Amino acid sequence: MQVLKGQISMFFYKSRINCLNFTVSDLNAKDVTCYFWDETEGSRRAVEIGTCILAYIETQIEKDPEKEIDLIFYSDNCGGQQKNKYILSIYAYAVINLKVKSITHKFLIRGHSQNEGDNVQCH
Repeated sequence: MQVLKGQISMFFYKSRINCLNFTVSDLNAKDVTCYFWDETEGSRRAVEIGTCILAYIETQIEKDPEKEIDLIFYSDNCGGQQKNKYILSIYAYAVINLKVKSITHKFLIRGHSQNEGDNVQCH
């Protein structure tokens, strides 16, 4: 997404700032969490995605702090964002240090990766 957006011609000559969104959909609870930032706060690399994933895991633990949870993530095959050692390190950290029993990450088949998160509109 780019911000400034409009039909007025003066917007054409202004610098636009890219805004980034990472969405997690809980298919069981039918709940959606959007993490939103602009390019001055970060990029779209594994570090930013990993921060969002860890924040999401922590919110899931907060819902029932006494219970160990099992998590299953589904995502596309983007190596730069989800298929790398940084994300695996976050999963290992969560299992070792937080109340997470297991994390499973399933990658959708290339070309068939449209999922619930792609249809979410954050406000």
